[in-house]
Amino acid sequence: MNAGTSTITLTGNYARNLECPGVHTFYNVSTSGLTLLDIFSYGNTVPLSVTTFNNLTFSPATSGRFNLDHSIVINGTLTVHGASAIARVRIVSDEFTLVGMGIQAAAVSLLNVDFESITATGTAAPFTGTSIGDGGGNSGITFTAPAIVTGK
Repeated sequence: MNAGTSTITLTGNYARNLECPGVHTFYNVSTSGLTLLDIFSYGNTVPLSVTTFNNLTFSPATSGRFNLDHSIVINGTLTVHGASAIARVRIVSDEFTLVGMGIQAAAVSLLNVDFESITATGTAAPFTGTSIGDGGGNSGITFTAPAIVTGK
C-alpha cells in the first residue's frame, strides 16, 4: 500500500484495528460509526513500532475508546471529538502496555476527551481542547479545570 494522498475510512458499529508492526505511514484516516479504535502491533515489535498519519480523526456518535500500544505521529491534525460531555472518548495506552504511549501531533482538535497514560509531544503540545479529562499518568496535556459543585 502506498500512503500517497489516500483516505482510509474505517466503518462499522464496533471496533476496527490498525495492526501496525514496525514502521508504517498512512495519509488521512477517519472513522464512521466506530466506538472502539485500536492502533497496535503484535509480537515483539512494540518498542520499534511507530505509525505515522497525515491526519487522524476519531469522532464516535456515542462514547468511544481509542487504544494505543505504541507511539503515533500525526503530521497534520489529530481530531478526537466525544459526542457530549457524558458520551466521551477515552484515549489510553493499551492495558498490556507497561509505559505510556506517545502521541506526537502538529495540531489537535479535542472535544470531550479523557487521556490515560499518554505523553503528548510535537508542535501542538501541550495539547488543549474543550472538556479534556485527566485519567492519570499523562504529560504534555492541559486539562480542563474541574467544576466545583456545591449543594444545599
